[in-house]
Amino acid sequence: MTQHPLLKEFLREQLLMIVGVFVLGVGISYVQYGYIPGGDQPFPVAGVKVPIWHLLWLGFWTGYTMAIVGEASGIFSLPYTMSILQFASVNVSPTSLVTTFLNPFGALFGYWRERQWNLDLALWLCVGALLGAPIGPFIRVYVLNDPIPFKAIVGLVLFLMSTHLFIQITPWYMRRTARQRNFKENFDRLMEQRLRDGKAPSGLPSDFKITTTARSLKQIKIAYWGEEQSFSVPVMVCIGFFVGVIASALGVGGGFMLVPIKVYW
Repeated sequence: MTQHPLLKEFLREQLLMIVGVFVLGVGISYVQYGYIPGGDQPFPVAGVKVPIWHLLWLGFWTGYTMAIVGEASGIFSLPYTMSILQFASVNVSPTSLVTTFLNPFGALFGYWRERQWNLDLALWLCVGALLGAPIGPFIRVYVLNDPIPFKAIVGLVLFLMSTHLFIQITPWYMRRTARQRNFKENFDRLMEQRLRDGKAPSGLPSDFKITTTARSLKQIKIAYWGEEQSFSVPVMVCIGFFVGVIASALGVGGGFMLVPIKVYW
């Protein structure tokens, strides 16, 4: 019997990683505290009593949801941790950063297999983020150490990003440029064909690939689905730097800013 592709991917690529991280967490808990926090035993740093299953559920739905759009779970798990679990001290930011770091690996295997990434484009954004990320923790500790203004900043950032993304799915926005219209028309035709073939209206063509057509220290050109775009390397480094500062200060991944920026740009 042929295995379902999702089940095959889960067993082959995801399960081992999930089990490994879980075992690592249990081991670290015993080494640090001599017991596994959760339920009646508070987490020492956070001072929060919450069952382990609650955290597993939180990680599952935030990780799954954000992996679909190419982001880590920090932008969901951080406000949830502060509002529902009442963990809002300075320690919540590095805790969220650990979650943000580990969360995307499962999704990356799938994106790598489907050739849905471009390392040349990602490289310079990462270089900028690496330069900016060490600055963020100083802002968090010395400027945003009070939970109340920190919550306000997180809420404001979430509001701005969600508003911007909502605007980008409106018919008015989709009609603004020929590139956006062409891409939407290509995608709509693909979905109609998949429906005619009795398939789910989702996914990309089997021959879809993001390729680099030119690269230098000044400019990167990429092509995908009949479209070609060019990006300035210095601008990408500056964007990565800015995003790295903000993301590390809040304790989330940079995807919550990079995805809207790249969609718009």
